[in-house]
Amino acid sequence: MKKILVIIPAYNEEENIGELLDRLEAYEKRDLFDILVVDDGSKDRTAEIVREKGILVLSQIFNMG
Repeated sequence: MKKILVIIPAYNEEENIGELLDRLEAYEKRDLFDILVVDDGSKDRTAEIVREKGILVLSQIFNMG
């Protein structure tokens, strides 16, 4: 477990989340932090894309704003 947690809130970010996660994974100091995506009840593939990348995702069952 790392000492820094990067929390990324997401809602219907299917078009952008993959590129963002790729950039974070490629960051030269990536070994310093963990990533958690909080999916706020997206109706698209946001959570699925995050899981496919091997990143931890917490999915709300509906949008909480």
